[in-house]
Amino acid sequence: QSGGSSLQVSYQSGTVGYNGATLTQQPTGNINLAPGQSTSLVVAATGQSAFRWQSRSTGGTWVNLTDGAQYSGTGTSELTILSVALALNGTEYRAGVLQPTCPDTIFSQSRTLVVQNPSIALGTTTACPGDTIEIQVNSTVVPNVGSFELDIDYNPQNLRFLGTFGFSSLIAPINIVANTPGRIRASFTSVIPIGLVPETLFHIRFIGRNSSSISFAASSEVADTAGAALNVLLVNGAFTATTPHAELGLPDTTYLCGNNS
Repeated sequence: QSGGSSLQVSYQSGTVGYNGATLTQQPTGNINLAPGQSTSLVVAATGQSAFRWQSRSTGGTWVNLTDGAQYSGTGTSELTILSVALALNGTEYRAGVLQPTCPDTIFSQSRTLVVQNPSIALGTTTACPGDTIEIQVNSTVVPNVGSFELDIDYNPQNLRFLGTFGFSSLIAPINIVANTPGRIRASFTSVIPIGLVPETLFHIRFIGRNSSSISFAASSEVADTAGAALNVLLVNGAFTATTPHAELGLPDTTYLCGNNS
């Protein structure tokens, strides 16, 4: 106000912002590999000025990666991890996306590298005598499989074989033969190499009578398409029958489990 007159001032609302980077593609989930395999991780972003990949070992801190014998593309949108070793198991990876504004870096989600020796394993379970049980046949990453013959032995006095079910689509068709008491043979052949992944290959169903080992016979083998044996660890399983509750003063034939009383 000046000399008895007034000045009208108007205000207009607005926003203040910046053109920052936005991640449009980023890695998710675990990366399952066998030793010696390689893999790539990819991110995509808009508005970025550069990329920088980082890793973190279990319990460690994030460190910037550089190109070398183990990694390539550490400053690009695609990181390649070369010929992984068991020592990298549990390592996490993420991409730093650099932008010319504040904050100057945004980070992608992290992915964890799971490196395991190729294996096929029989499961273990505990139940009451007379119960129906299921034993899983599980694999880790097993590359370049052309065929397998898995001879699975059990004690027919302690376990009564009922059948198999729940087959992975990777091993279809699979042939199951159980003509000999105490042995199940699972065989598979492919003219092109397949890669097994961490999953259940199939289930075996028994009636459990008494505790029994469930094991791979020495004749079991996993091979490539040329018939050469692959270095695959075969891990045995077991059924454990629940023991009587002798501490309660019950007779040996009395079990407190399931519907028994």
